Amino acid sequence: MTIAEDGAPRIAPIVATGQVNLDVGMLGFNLALTSAASGAEGVALGHVEGTYDMANGAGAMRAEGQFEFARGGLMPQTLAPVIAPYYLDVTGGMAYEADLMLSPEGSLVTADMRLDRLSLQQAAAGAASFSGRVSASKKFGAEVSSPGRIGLSGLRIDDLSSPQRFAPVRLDGDAKLSGSALDWHFVARSALPAIAGARLGDLTGRYNLDTQKGNLRAAGDLSFSPGKVELQTLLPALRGMMTRMSGNASYVADVSLAEGALGSSGEATLKNVGFVTTAATFDGLSGTVKLASLLPPRTRGVQTLKVRTVEAGLPLDDGVVKFDMGRDGLRIIDARWPFAKGQVVLVSSGGDIFGPDARFDLKIEDIDLAALLLIVEVPGLSATGRISGAIPVVLRDGDPILLDGALAAEESGIIIYLGAGSDIAPGEETQLLTKALRNFHYTELTGGLSGNANGDLLLRLGLKGANPDVYDGYPFAINVTLEGSLADVVRRGTVGFRPMEFIRDQSAPAVTPPADKIKP
Repeated sequence: MTIAEDGAPRIAPIVATGQVNLDVGMLGFNLALTSAASGAEGVALGHVEGTYDMANGAGAMRAEGQFEFARGGLMPQTLAPVIAPYYLDVTGGMAYEADLMLSPEGSLVTADMRLDRLSLQQAAAGAASFSGRVSASKKFGAEVSSPGRIGLSGLRIDDLSSPQRFAPVRLDGDAKLSGSALDWHFVARSALPAIAGARLGDLTGRYNLDTQKGNLRAAGDLSFSPGKVELQTLLPALRGMMTRMSGNASYVADVSLAEGALGSSGEATLKNVGFVTTAATFDGLSGTVKLASLLPPRTRGVQTLKVRTVEAGLPLDDGVVKFDMGRDGLRIIDARWPFAKGQVVLVSSGGDIFGPDARFDLKIEDIDLAALLLIVEVPGLSATGRISGAIPVVLRDGDPILLDGALAAEESGIIIYLGAGSDIAPGEETQLLTKALRNFHYTELTGGLSGNANGDLLLRLGLKGANPDVYDGYPFAINVTLEGSLADVVRRGTVGFRPMEFIRDQSAPAVTPPADKIKP
């Protein structure tokens, strides 16, 4: 027996073989079902059996079976032409059980499906696979039918797109089908073994089967923990870029689907978030970030965050970072921190900050030398004046490399060094320089800083000026090169050297004594 719909069929023709019995108004049947659709003739669809009391209008039926979908083989739209407009590309397995209860008051249909890596490829939404249980039910009455219900129980979703957009999640919840409108509310939890069951958020939305338009909203609160809930574990695209996350974040993400086009936007509020990148360590990020697009990620213009601490060789506190994310990736528009009564400013000059070609301009603005020497304590050294300048920075193998920019004093000032130098071999130049630095009035102070901010740095320092107490203020030109770890200097609160020792080791004389003056 062949079962087929007239006109434009919703279900492809089915061939039923088996037994049908009629005994005193009681109809009974036990049938095997196969497809009669073109290209799927003879494919087993399952087994159905049941009874129907013709006198009382009551009965029961159960159907069960399983499918294995494959490209070039059986596809859902082959069995159900009604879904052909959705252009679904499906592979994987599905087993089902369905029951129909009939009575004069109406009927109840229930179904239970178990998905086994059922993969769905859709042009707008990408590829994902589904494993777990999906149940459905619907009542039909004599006058009004009730909405259909769909329930998810531990439905696991794995992203099959490359690169992977999200880590595996598990959905639990219900959906309601009223006419052509499908509404849902699901709870998303992580399916990763290390954080299995961690609540990621709530998913709500609506999809209209007739117009093929819909929307999805995801909202939740996350508590980050190193090695557990982190962005790099939830969003594999960030793996290795942001590690050891802490703090809290709340978010809202919206996705819309219309005419095959996918749109998205979102907003996240950070509270005391910290993380580590290859170039720097961040702590105490707070603020709200608005995204005009989630896939790919794009900010809604320039965004602003407060940063309590960032350390990239030198710890900086109480900063404000302005950034945006567009086609060229994530860029720093203006990040600045107060430092030594001035400011340290970082601006992207090229490339995504997480990319291999990231470049920055590090600007030193109006740094007070006296305040700086309170941070980097050198015994016996004090100074007045203010310095500014800019240093190009590139990221190489995750380390910030300073490319020897130009620093200079804005005005003249005074340098006084009264540190120990008695163990230095006595000599005319050394003694002259020692005296000069006891009260050195500089007219020019220039320098440059180069090297690895997380390792050793090289500081070039050039001074021009005089000590009014030495040779009647005879002018000197002093050139010094210092090398060491800036991070160690700041962490210890003192430098591990004496300036005179470095000056002594210079290959060229630091000063030239005046020929017409008597030696000191």
